[in-house]
Amino acid sequence: MENGTGMLTQIMRDAAHSVYFSDAWLEDEVLSVPYPGGKVRFDLRARTVTGPSLKGPEITLSLDSLDEFVLDHYEVMGDTKTHHFFTVYLARGNFAMAFQERAKEYFEYHPEVSAEYERTCRRILALPALLGLKAASEKQLIDGDVRSIYTRPVAQDSSPASSLGGLALAGLGLALFLLFRRR
Repeated sequence: MENGTGMLTQIMRDAAHSVYFSDAWLEDEVLSVPYPGGKVRFDLRARTVTGPSLKGPEITLSLDSLDEFVLDHYEVMGDTKTHHFFTVYLARGNFAMAFQERAKEYFEYHPEVSAEYERTCRRILALPALLGLKAASEKQLIDGDVRSIYTRPVAQDSSPASSLGGLALAGLGLALFLLFRRR
């Protein structure tokens, strides 16, 4: 059962691309939001957003000339959890983008699962403040300096240095295994 009227039509919500604000990170003034097949890029210096349009191909919109910026929310109740659907809609003229993430709020508290839900909500509700824009929203948005909300988790580090370190450790482990195996 759907709760709340929301601000977008269900057709617009259904057309939104599934993204992961929960895994988004801010690096070199670019907020990267992964989705299957790529990432949406909010460039804070250039004041642009680049990602898939509602019609499919990738487009770039200027954040300073948007006609609409909406942060929509609706809920669907389940047996063990509430599904919160957050849709970010951006439009300029005939060009539009919509990105949606589902956050699951379980009825029974579990620290890790609840932390994931809270992180997702914080990152979506802080997006307008990060972009320096006002968004139409029925939810309470997060204001102020929100950059720290988008820090990249250490576990996702895939830099060449960490990859080489992993290879060196694996090689050392193999060498020790072969050395002790011969004895």
